[in-house]
Amino acid sequence: MNSDSGWLISVFGLAIAMTSLWMLSRARALWQRDATELRSQVEQVQASCGQEVGQLREALNALETGMSGAQEALRAGRLNLSVRSQALQMLRSGSAPETVASSLGIAASEARLLTRVGQVLALPPESHPRV
Repeated sequence: MNSDSGWLISVFGLAIAMTSLWMLSRARALWQRDATELRSQVEQVQASCGQEVGQLREALNALETGMSGAQEALRAGRLNLSVRSQALQMLRSGSAPETVASSLGIAASEARLLTRVGQVLALPPESHPRV
């Protein structure tokens, strides 16, 4: 080999090394960008899950509160004749069963049952279901 070909090979080798380093640098920059995007997405998903868990806790607390209120009503016998008549009057006046339940301190299912009972009682006798 003469000195010109050795010099040419050195230049090509240097060019290949420089290109490889540039490509490696570019790949690293792309990897860091992707890692940052993924980290951001993970943080968003974690925040969303945290909010949903908070909402589920609130819903569970509301259910437990409603359940304890219904259990207290059953123990205390709050759905007596007076409360039933008040509930029926409120339901006939157009109040929603949930509204009646919360204002009288009874379970919403009891208010809905009273609505159905009131509707059956309002039917003419010939249309009552036979048992």
